[in-house]
Amino acid sequence: MSTSPTRFLKNSHQRRSQRVLLAVRILVTGVRADGQLISEEVCTSVVNAHGALLQLGERVAIGQLLNVRNLNSNQQLQAAVVAAGVAPSGKSEIGIEFLEPAPRFWRISFPPEDWSPHCPEAKRITLAPTPFPRVISPK
Repeated sequence: MSTSPTRFLKNSHQRRSQRVLLAVRILVTGVRADGQLISEEVCTSVVNAHGALLQLGERVAIGQLLNVRNLNSNQQLQAAVVAAGVAPSGKSEIGIEFLEPAPRFWRISFPPEDWSPHCPEAKRITLAPTPFPRVISPK
């Protein structure tokens, strides 16, 4: 399991949208400082309506612009690197933020801000009674 960059921890009580642990295949493209192209297929680890947390083999700088293509929907958006750190795997762990909020980019529904499993609207898990297996004794 990886650690979150500091930005995600210090502002966790100020979220603009719900975070969801979700692996979505994306293609990240951009341009290095030396003009070389970056292109890497990765999976997100956390997503929200404003961006994602992911790991790249490539080193990127805070403020760097990247193009992010959702490989399931083929939709592409531009995002900025807002946090960067190093994951235990040695890869760059980065937080990206879309230039415009895009809650539908991930193709999931986000729960409302005030959602909690303790809300009256939250569905309760109910298990059907499990019948005890009949024991048949040998004759």
